[in-house]
Amino acid sequence: GKAEDISSFKPIVKFPICIAAMGKRTIPIALKYADIWELSYIPPDELEKLLDSYERKIEISVELDVVITKDKKGFEQKYLEYQKLRSSGKERHFILSAIAGTPDQCIEKIQKYLDIGVKRFTLAFNEFPELDGIEIFSKEVLPSF
Repeated sequence: GKAEDISSFKPIVKFPICIAAMGKRTIPIALKYADIWELSYIPPDELEKLLDSYERKIEISVELDVVITKDKKGFEQKYLEYQKLRSSGKERHFILSAIAGTPDQCIEKIQKYLDIGVKRFTLAFNEFPELDGIEIFSKEVLPSF
């Protein structure tokens, strides 16, 4: 058959474009072309400074690790295991930005991100095949938001 002219093609549905960008060269691209700007593993205070340095009208998303247990005693062991997983010096930012602790501590950290304008979260639970962290998070943290 004959090729159709697609120069006037318009999508039926507009879906949001998310661009993950952390560098000086890629951030302006995200701000110009994306609907959502995702930043990875950056603590709230550093994120706030970064966001303040750019004029933006874009939704903010962050990617973070989650380390959660019901009590402080159980958390100590789980957090030590997590630190071993993220043991290289290059991975220090993973530890500093993590949503970590008891449910109340995790709620407090998430609130810090919300207070500076974060609207979306991509959360990594690095404990597979165990699922207790995801279960605790879904039952004891999510209902607070």
